[in-house]
Amino acid sequence: MSPSSFKRGCSLSYHDSSVGGAHLGIERVYHALSLKYFWPKMHQSIENYIRSCDRCQRIKRDTKVDSFSKWSEAFPMKTQEASEVAKVLFREIISRYGAMKCLVTDLGRNFVSNLVNALCEMLNITRHHTSSYHPQTNGLVERTNSTLIQAVRAYSDKDQNNWPNKLPGILMAFRNSPSTQSTEYFSLLNGVRQGDELTF
Repeated sequence: MSPSSFKRGCSLSYHDSSVGGAHLGIERVYHALSLKYFWPKMHQSIENYIRSCDRCQRIKRDTKVDSFSKWSEAFPMKTQEASEVAKVLFREIISRYGAMKCLVTDLGRNFVSNLVNALCEMLNITRHHTSSYHPQTNGLVERTNSTLIQAVRAYSDKDQNNWPNKLPGILMAFRNSPSTQSTEYFSLLNGVRQGDELTF
């Protein structure tokens, strides 16, 4: 295999794959690749590859994020009703990870509903709300949403009807990609790198 085809193959598998890279961007692909590979002008090579990606060029740039580990969860929902939000919060987050000490949400009616408030009160979860019309207050979630939306758009069909089926692979790629501080979300949460041996 020639060096240029090796570089292209690495970039392709780490950037284009829905479970490997999910079109997450230059820095994430660079950091993920640099954990295993090195070649001269690697960053520039990856940047050139991603800037020439047709899907990325066509894309203009309900998520839960742990503020310490940056572990992200996202769930397709049929509605944004308070009952569905409370159900997802309990079934998908609290039942798996335990009740959080603090829940930060925007002021959407579904988050400030009596049902969500009762769930938080029952589990001693402190509530904090971001400012109205100022999403930057919860910048971590906003950045994560932006990244996930970009990836979902890249992998969805033209009508964007199949995105719920693509979301698990995209989340896997996002969670396994190192941040710019070279911290892998999966290994922070689980104590091992994804792909290492796990015993059940």
